[in-house]
Amino acid sequence: MKKESFPVIKNSTIKKNTTNSDELKSKEIALMALQIGFTVAFTTILFVLGGRWLDGKFQTAPIFILSGIVLALIVSFYLVWQIVKPLQEKAKKGFEEIKM
Repeated sequence: MKKESFPVIKNSTIKKNTTNSDELKSKEIALMALQIGFTVAFTTILFVLGGRWLDGKFQTAPIFILSGIVLALIVSFYLVWQIVKPLQEKAKKGFEEIKM
């Protein structure tokens, strides 16, 4: 009679898999933070430079620059919300599954 042998999972293999998962999550978070940073910076620079150009063209000192800053804040907030919204929904689904 033959003795059956089953594959043995070593602790190091399990730890390695969780480490890869943790590394993936940390990279995902870092990329999302980078995306948010570039989004806020790009929109702010774009609207402020646009306001500066309009102020130079119409000789209306700080009016368009200030308007550009306000619009940049509004647009940046909306774009960041669009980036973060899927994460919030994913977290909400995860909490609902835990409750069930």
